[in-house]
Amino acid sequence: MKLVLDTRFTFIAGSAVGLLFGNSLSVAIIMVPYVLLLVLLYAGAAFLGWQAWRDTLASHNQPFNMDALKRAG
Repeated sequence: MKLVLDTRFTFIAGSAVGLLFGNSLSVAIIMVPYVLLLVLLYAGAAFLGWQAWRDTLASHNQPFNMDALKRAG
């Protein structure tokens, strides 16, 4: 985990330096897929979280079933 964070920080810091001090086209070419990947990952996580939240709400909003309660004892 630390290696991933260090690599990400180094990549972002290196890209920022590249953008500030020239060679911006090559940095942009490198950054575009990286940013798209992050956007897709966060969008997928948000979508899965929304689905879980919706399913949890649906399971808690079931109508009260008196007949099943009487049969249970």
